[in-house]
Amino acid sequence: MWRSELVSRAHSTLEHRTIVAGSRVGVTQSQISLVAASTGRPLSGGLIPTENRKPGGWPAVEFGARTRRKTFDQTSPKGRRYTVTKRINVGLPHRNNDGRIAFDASSDVGRFIVASVVRTIVDQFRSFAEITPR
Repeated sequence: MWRSELVSRAHSTLEHRTIVAGSRVGVTQSQISLVAASTGRPLSGGLIPTENRKPGGWPAVEFGARTRRKTFDQTSPKGRRYTVTKRINVGLPHRNNDGRIAFDASSDVGRFIVASVVRTIVDQFRSFAEITPR
């Protein structure tokens, strides 16, 4: 269910390779953890989702980034210096503080998990009440 929710929300190849790849559910006796962007396999540009948690890594894919203009000083092969203005963060989605893929999916899946746990506890109490004599 967790992976299918991520797949339904991810639209680009970049989103699939950074956030959906390596997604898993961890279940222990006391907790349930939903994990995304945990693949250690590097992408073609060198991004490793598990290591690059700084801006420009998987958080930029999940939360987006503002497109900015940045001026660079460059030197031509002949030695002439000039300035170039480039637009950076163009390939990323627009900024969103709430998250678009994993955070959005975790809210829906989390509600379902909590409802399932509560339903299981209530069913256990009902079965215990039926067994226990009054």
